[in-house]
Amino acid sequence: ALKHGQPRARMRYSEFCCHAPQTRYTGFGPMRKQMAKVHAPHLGSSYLAEVAFEATTDREGSPDWMMVYSPGPKARAEFQAFTRKGGPVPRDIELALFEPKPEPEPEPEPTGLEKELVERGVTRVVAAELVRDVPAERIRRQVEVVDWLRETKPKRVKDLGAYLADAIRKDFAAPAGFKGQAERAEAEATARAEQDQQEQARRAKAREREERDRVRVYWEALPPERQAALDAAALAGADPADRAAYEAATAPQVRRMLRAGLRDAHIRRLLGLPAAD
Repeated sequence: ALKHGQPRARMRYSEFCCHAPQTRYTGFGPMRKQMAKVHAPHLGSSYLAEVAFEATTDREGSPDWMMVYSPGPKARAEFQAFTRKGGPVPRDIELALFEPKPEPEPEPEPTGLEKELVERGVTRVVAAELVRDVPAERIRRQVEVVDWLRETKPKRVKDLGAYLADAIRKDFAAPAGFKGQAERAEAEATARAEQDQQEQARRAKAREREERDRVRVYWEALPPERQAALDAAALAGADPADRAAYEAATAPQVRRMLRAGLRDAHIRRLLGLPAAD
């Protein structure tokens, strides 16, 4: 248009699709949305001042649109600079003005320590710099501290990412009361072991109480004559040392206590219970 002194340039949508790697739509809505992405950078850079669409058809009668472009200040300035050099403006250059810009390659997702920093609010640029310039062990240590602060004192750090980046750069000392992951894991393991021991002791006491109750119920259910027979059998089947201690005892109270012990041991054997500790 500028080459021929025209205020606007015109190009069919179908012609544009022949030169650009994109799908040709036959509906105005999809077409306009598609071309809006193509035109956006040129409108934003003042290369184009305005874009209009005029409905028409192609040679086969399919829906088509004439795209009407109003050049912007940037296009006029570049045209004047180009024509001063004495060169014509080829059709290829006019088409190139409206070719869709290639989508930028997405940045690779951060990994390792860089990912851990980004997940805690550090910007990707700063995270990459820290991983590059700071020893990994220092980064891991400060990440541990920040995680501990976030868990135990969430109001202390307002901007977690900024605090973590500063802590890594300056190698902050660990705050009072801080326990590292290994230390916390050891403390938790010790606490679990103590709980297990307490639970085992509780179960052992409950089992002993239940066994004593079974022995008592068995004994109390026997009539006197069978109780006497069981006492005699318990004494006869007792360990020789236990029987000797019973026979050597002279105090009635001691003899009753030893006799009860021999009796309970005998009943345990009858009931299939383990020997008492």
